[in-house]
Amino acid sequence: MKKKKIILFCNIVFIVALFSCAGEDNIQGPKDFLCGNWYRNPEVPNAPTATFNWGKGKFISNFTLVIDLYGDNPTVILPMLGGPFPITEVTNIDKDTISFIFFFDRGNFYVTYHVHKLDKGAIWFEFIEGESEGLIPSFYDNGEKFLWYKIDGPEMQ
Repeated sequence: MKKKKIILFCNIVFIVALFSCAGEDNIQGPKDFLCGNWYRNPEVPNAPTATFNWGKGKFISNFTLVIDLYGDNPTVILPMLGGPFPITEVTNIDKDTISFIFFFDRGNFYVTYHVHKLDKGAIWFEFIEGESEGLIPSFYDNGEKFLWYKIDGPEMQ
């Protein structure tokens, strides 16, 4: 009887640990880092501000990449293409790489990028997939040579 109680207790601990680790840690890390406004230059003096789900932040129309993971409907606004486009998935691949998927409603297809962290305020994008009728939309230059810098975000308030 004592052995059955120990096995039952171990199973309960395992299930509780499994559910407590699922989801929250996989979402919170990318949400904290990725959410915000990104620009090709780390310094943006006198930039106008706009309001997002996470608060007010620097925003240069047509040039700022906006990733807003707060609120009920996470979105991305792309430089020169606008938006907002619905974000469908954001997950950690490893400690320095995030998978980022959004739906491009102007072409009715999903786009996947891997976002690579260089440090607390810089990233680069690796285009993974997204096509419609042969069009492969790499919406902006991607690769290690094309850095984006965080100019505002919820943790910078």
